[in-house]
This record gives sequence, structure tokens and C-alpha cells, in this order.
Amino acid sequence: MGPAPRGGASRRRAGAAPPRPRPAPAALTAAGRAPGPARRRARPSPRRSPRAGAGGFGTSAKEREEERRAERRAAGLARLKADLNATSLVVVGDDGALNREVVEVLHAQLDYAPLHTAAIVEQAGGGEANPDARAATEAVVFESLCDNVRCCISTSGGGTGAAARAACWQHLHGHVTVWLEVLDGAEEAGGGGAKPQNEAYEASEIHVRLTAAQAADRGEVAEAVLQAAQALLRKDDELVKKKQLYIKVRLD
Repeated sequence: MGPAPRGGASRRRAGAAPPRPRPAPAALTAAGRAPGPARRRARPSPRRSPRAGAGGFGTSAKEREEERRAERRAAGLARLKADLNATSLVVVGDDGALNREVVEVLHAQLDYAPLHTAAIVEQAGGGEANPDARAATEAVVFESLCDNVRCCISTSGGGTGAAARAACWQHLHGHVTVWLEVLDGAEEAGGGGAKPQNEAYEASEIHVRLTAAQAADRGEVAEAVLQAAQALLRKDDELVKKKQLYIKVRLD
């Protein structure tokens, strides 16, 4: 037997497998720990929000009632459009600003074109200081619009416009006419004398009486007009046919 290997190394047995190399030490993280496999943080499962909708879970009784009201209003508006069959609306009354602003609401609801006779008179250079001359110019505008369809038309106020004169109404018979009457304090109390222009306004098919406070909400006034128009056309389903016949006769 030969001498043992120097350096203290032990002899290997014949056929023994070589020792497995040790893995190198892992680098430390900033926290002083060896990095391990990345852990996926548990994400909270999203909560399902209550399903909104008519009668759905989470919808309050008030919300459901508002939805039903909106549905009824949409259905009523669709029926009114069909019943009008493109017949125009004309708004008259002493408050010219109210007439104009209500027409601005109505035309958007009905998908009609807005027309304001006071503005047309001004553009035509007929805004004379003399009320009679101004009314005569507005009467010509009425005549030019007598066969217009799908329009919401506001008229001059002040009690001196063409609509305040009975002779000018021959040009309005092809439209559904609406009188917005704003009552003053005496009229609200049941007093006050009759205004001469009211005799002409009374030819309107729809008459909406308002206090000053009610007239301040233009949207509510327009809603009252729409409801009154629905009631009118349900009561008289021949009215629109008469209007259309009037226009046809004038055109012939």
C-alpha cells in the first residue's frame, strides 16, 4: 500500500460518486433576506353592485316612481307628436318674453322649428314705435307663416301685437293656438277689469292661466301646455284635420 495523499485529503472509495457542488450563496436583498419566489398578493374580489333598473334590486321606491313617470311622459309626448301630425303651435299672450321662452322649450320637446314673430318684424325693419304700424307688419308675418308646419311660433306681447287684434287671426287658424295668461294681483283676487285684447286671445284652442310665480318656471309652463294639448286632441280628434283642411284651402 502506497503512502496516503498529502494535504489531508481522504481517499475515495473506488466507484464512489463525486461530491455535489454546493450552491453559491444567494445575494441578499435590501432587507437582508435572500430573495425568494415573488408572491402574488391576494386581490379582493370585486363587489357586485346592485343592478339598477326598473324594479331592480337596490332601486328605491322613489326612483322606480320617477322611472315610471318618465316612461309615461315619453309615451304621452310620442302620442302628442303623432296626434299633431306636424301641425304647428302658436303661443300668444301679453308677456312676449314668456311666449318666446316657452316656445324655446316646446320646440325642443316636439322636434319643431322655433319662430319668433317679434324678431322677424325687427329683422324686416318693421320695429316702428307706432304700435299700429308694428302690428300691421306682424300681421304680414302671420300671413307668410300661415301654412308652415312643424313650427312653434311665439308672438309679440304687450297687448298691442297682431295677435291682440281679432282681424289678424284669420292667418292663425291653420295652427293650434295657445294663450298664456299671467294674472296680476287684482285678477288673482278675482277683481280687475277685462283687457280689450283678451277678446282676441279667447279664440285660442288652449288657455293656460298662470300666477306670476307659476310663470317664472318656464319648464313647468311648457309642461302645462303639452298636457293641455294632449287633452285637447283626445277630446277633439277632428281638430288637426280641420287645421290641415284650412291650410289646403288657402294654398288652393
